[in-house]
Amino acid sequence: MEFYEIIKALRIEASLSRKELAEKLGVTQACVSYWETDKKKPSYDQIKRICIVFNVSGDIVLGFEDI
Repeated sequence: MEFYEIIKALRIEASLSRKELAEKLGVTQACVSYWETDKKKPSYDQIKRICIVFNVSGDIVLGFEDI
Protein backbone atom coordinates (compact mmCIF):
# COMPACT_ATOMS: atom_id res chain seq x y z
CA MET A 1 0.00 0.00 0.00
CA GLU A 2 1.06 3.56 -0.62
CA PHE A 3 1.18 6.21 2.10
CA TYR A 4 -2.00 7.92 0.94
CA GLU A 5 -3.89 4.63 1.18
CA ILE A 6 -2.41 3.81 4.57
CA ILE A 7 -3.24 7.16 6.18
CA LYS A 8 -6.82 6.94 4.95
CA ALA A 9 -7.20 3.33 6.13
CA LEU A 10 -5.81 4.19 9.58
CA ARG A 11 -8.13 7.20 9.85
CA ILE A 12 -11.20 5.21 8.86
CA GLU A 13 -10.25 2.33 11.16
CA ALA A 14 -10.01 4.83 14.04
CA SER A 15 -13.42 6.30 13.09
CA LEU A 16 -11.95 9.78 12.68
CA SER A 17 -13.03 12.43 10.23
CA ARG A 18 -10.37 14.34 8.34
CA LYS A 19 -11.10 17.32 10.57
CA GLU A 20 -10.68 15.29 13.77
CA LEU A 21 -7.40 13.80 12.56
CA ALA A 22 -6.14 17.22 11.53
CA GLU A 23 -6.88 18.57 15.01
CA LYS A 24 -5.03 15.68 16.66
CA LEU A 25 -2.02 16.24 14.39
CA GLY A 26 -2.01 20.03 14.59
CA VAL A 27 -2.45 20.48 10.83
CA THR A 28 -5.27 21.71 8.65
CA GLN A 29 -8.04 19.54 7.29
CA ALA A 30 -6.80 20.43 3.80
CA CYS A 31 -3.39 19.02 4.72
CA VAL A 32 -4.92 15.65 5.62
CA SER A 33 -6.94 15.76 2.40
CA TYR A 34 -3.76 16.40 0.36
CA TRP A 35 -2.06 13.41 2.01
CA GLU A 36 -5.03 11.14 1.34
CA THR A 37 -5.22 12.13 -2.32
CA ASP A 38 -1.43 11.84 -2.80
CA LYS A 39 -1.04 15.53 -3.63
CA LYS A 40 1.46 16.17 -0.81
CA LYS A 41 3.62 14.15 1.55
CA PRO A 42 3.94 14.78 5.30
CA SER A 43 7.16 16.00 6.87
CA TYR A 44 9.27 13.80 9.14
CA ASP A 45 7.76 15.45 12.23
CA GLN A 46 4.23 14.93 10.89
CA ILE A 47 4.98 11.24 10.28
CA LYS A 48 6.15 10.92 13.88
CA ARG A 49 2.89 12.49 15.10
CA ILE A 50 0.86 10.17 12.85
CA CYS A 51 2.61 7.18 14.45
CA ILE A 52 1.81 8.51 17.92
CA VAL A 53 -1.84 9.30 17.16
CA PHE A 54 -2.50 5.86 15.65
CA ASN A 55 -0.10 4.03 18.01
CA VAL A 56 1.67 2.30 15.12
CA SER A 57 5.27 2.03 14.01
CA GLY A 58 6.85 4.09 11.28
CA ASP A 59 7.21 0.89 9.26
CA ILE A 60 3.42 0.60 9.09
CA VAL A 61 2.88 4.26 8.19
CA LEU A 62 5.55 4.09 5.50
CA GLY A 63 4.24 0.82 4.07
CA PHE A 64 7.08 -1.52 5.06
CA GLU A 65 4.70 -3.59 7.21
CA ASP A 66 1.02 -4.36 6.78
CA ILE A 67 -1.54 -2.56 8.90
